[in-house]
Amino acid sequence: MKRLRVIGLILAMTCNTAAGHQNAAIIEYSDMCDASAAAASSADLLIVANDEDNALRVYRRGQPKVAQAFSLDQFLRPDPDEPEADIEGATRIIYWITSHGQNKNGKDRPSRHRLFATTVAVQDGKVTLTSVGTAYRDLRSDLIAAPQLGKYDLTVAATIAPEDPGGFNIEGLAATPDDRLLLGCRNPITEKGKALVVPIGNPKEVILGKKAQIGMPIEIMLDGKGIRSIEFNQERNLLLSSLGPTATLGPLHSTLGRDNQKKTLGLSREWTSAR
Repeated sequence: MKRLRVIGLILAMTCNTAAGHQNAAIIEYSDMCDASAAAASSADLLIVANDEDNALRVYRRGQPKVAQAFSLDQFLRPDPDEPEADIEGATRIIYWITSHGQNKNGKDRPSRHRLFATTVAVQDGKVTLTSVGTAYRDLRSDLIAAPQLGKYDLTVAATIAPEDPGGFNIEGLAATPDDRLLLGCRNPITEKGKALVVPIGNPKEVILGKKAQIGMPIEIMLDGKGIRSIEFNQERNLLLSSLGPTATLGPLHSTLGRDNQKKTLGLSREWTSAR
């Protein structure tokens, strides 16, 4: 049986890490091994996407078995020959995003071109997941066509394997207080070694089928690494990002305000990432 190993990275919002967290227990949550996006639906329930199938699974804190599972195939309508959507990021309503990249051999996989949304209700410990609007398929085309992104040559990047130098791969998604989305790119990395964040100005309209309004790109210095996940913290005005060049989870960084000042944050162990 495939299992998700949870060591639980909840962000320590100060730089004081973790000697006291070193001995936290490791819990293996069953039924998946490639967790790629998650959103909390309550203090005890977590909805998790897996980049190897098109399903959302609900886990209860501390209980290894899947509490509920929801297939997305009917909503996403993937290519039947290559159905893997490669879901990589989530934020609220809850918005979810797939990688929008090629496969590892650089071949086109249209099933990976989806931005979609769900709402969540929890009653008596049971989750009800409802799709919102439609699954948008043209975001990669909107990004390629945006003149403000021209210097990144996304037309070429979109033909390269997602983890190869110069490739294209979205892995982070965050919502801002003014109802925008921020896309965190694992690839491409800029010529100066900066990671790329791209704002989407109208996500509520996009999931109703309207063209995405692409904002001005944000370049963040992350030591030549790409973004694996991002979260926006409104109280601290922080953009938090985990980073890494390939399959490893790197340190956590934050961008403070608008000046792109970088700070490495500590990590404590609770709800965690997959291995």
